[in-house]
Amino acid sequence: MNYSGDQISIILKAKTNHPFNNIHFFVNFLFLCKREKCQLSLTTLNYSRFAMPLLPNTPLFPSEAVHPGEILADELDTRDISQLDFAKIIGISKTQLNELIKGKRDFSSELCLFVAKALDMDTEIWLNLKNNYELEKAFLSGKTKKRLQEIDNRIKLRN
Repeated sequence: MNYSGDQISIILKAKTNHPFNNIHFFVNFLFLCKREKCQLSLTTLNYSRFAMPLLPNTPLFPSEAVHPGEILADELDTRDISQLDFAKIIGISKTQLNELIKGKRDFSSELCLFVAKALDMDTEIWLNLKNNYELEKAFLSGKTKKRLQEIDNRIKLRN
């Protein structure tokens, strides 16, 4: 299945009122494009505010957290930038970059600044990807889900 830019736009408009109004929809869309081998880059989409924070009570929440490193890997592939070259640009070792891409290392706010600068993108995109990943990871934790349910129960008892 191949999608042209027009078809992608139509799909996005059919799924949402505003393109990329939901980070989880967008990430799923990116993975669809990756699976279907679409050449797609965050910058070619020209949306700097797609990565909006979601609260855990939002109906759409992923079954697994998507690490920003996966998105970075797609960006580097799309731009034909090697990991070694990108690691040199942002001033970290290739090993550190590889661990970030594989999700073995978490993004820091400082790293988000470096990645955004190197890719000529809004820092807010990478910060939101990082924050959403942390929120998703916390929400998917059984311990967190249980505690959130306990809070809901206490609120209901108060009312």
